[in-house]
Amino acid sequence: MNNKLTFESILGASILVIVTVILFVEIILRYFFNNSLIWGEEVARYLFIWFVYISMSYAIIAKSHIKIDSMVKFIPKNYRLLFSQIGIIIWILFAVVVAYIASVYTINAFEEQRIAIASSVPLWIVYLGIPLGFILSIIRLIIEFIQNVRSHPSSREED
Repeated sequence: MNNKLTFESILGASILVIVTVILFVEIILRYFFNNSLIWGEEVARYLFIWFVYISMSYAIIAKSHIKIDSMVKFIPKNYRLLFSQIGIIIWILFAVVVAYIASVYTINAFEEQRIAIASSVPLWIVYLGIPLGFILSIIRLIIEFIQNVRSHPSSREED
């Protein structure tokens, strides 16, 4: 696993800390004071959406996405890189489509000035986490694609 600090790791950890604090305060208020924050649960839910999509990109860096490793055993060693690269290309294409659709949805929420009921947070801010997560994932996948090519023995020049 990659332990480097990245934009995704810092943002994801920060969001998780904020969600934990909000939910902790919410629990204390409900349990001890029979009261609650009007906006707490809603904001925590929205931040968790951001956390999920930002973490998706971090999982690419950490190489911790779910993979079907048993399939690799059936592929001859000479073709494993090819299959890996094809998988990355398919993943990038999927991410481009989702990022586009999510961006259109986010722009519509902005133009329509939709606002969350309890917290009055503009919903385009909430939705922005989805295309951002997919765009970051596309960037990380392109980097992984290039690193795979560079690290493959046939791509190295022999003296």
